Amino acid sequence: MSYILSPISSNIVIPTTINTVTPLTQVVPFVPGFPIVPTIRVSYDSGLHDNWMIQRDANKYLWHRILDYWIHKDKMESIRKFMVIKDGKVFIVTSKKEYDENNVSKESISGGEIKSDYLEDEIGFSKDIMRKLIIKIIDELGMKWQFLTGKKEELIVVGVVKRYLKKKLREMAGIV
Repeated sequence: MSYILSPISSNIVIPTTINTVTPLTQVVPFVPGFPIVPTIRVSYDSGLHDNWMIQRDANKYLWHRILDYWIHKDKMESIRKFMVIKDGKVFIVTSKKEYDENNVSKESISGGEIKSDYLEDEIGFSKDIMRKLIIKIIDELGMKWQFLTGKKEELIVVGVVKRYLKKKLREMAGIV
């Protein structure tokens, strides 16, 4: 049923018909708080998605966040298990058995830092690689650069980086 605002008074007019032949109108008094004008939602592009500074800052933030924060968390434990520290140097595990026996839950923070540096220097997990991974995420999921640093979006980025690093470390270890 459609409502029409009367042009003469502040009443709402409801069109009705009897026997579908003669149209009649029914007058209803105006009720305050009743939405008369429909709300129109407009979506616009702010342009932040194309801004190179937003892209640079989001890329840099996520890269540092993964190497300095997430690498120490349980979510990235499978990545740390590929690396063993012996005499202050990092070595990649050589077998599935060695991978399974590597207990990283008792690892110190300095051990995590050494592994983080190893990922950056030896594995080649650079800001450029991070940018390529983010661009894949944006293309596939339709996300925007300025929203990538949110909690849910960051978890998506962490998951993608984890898969990338796991694949790279498996190739280096010879474990398929």
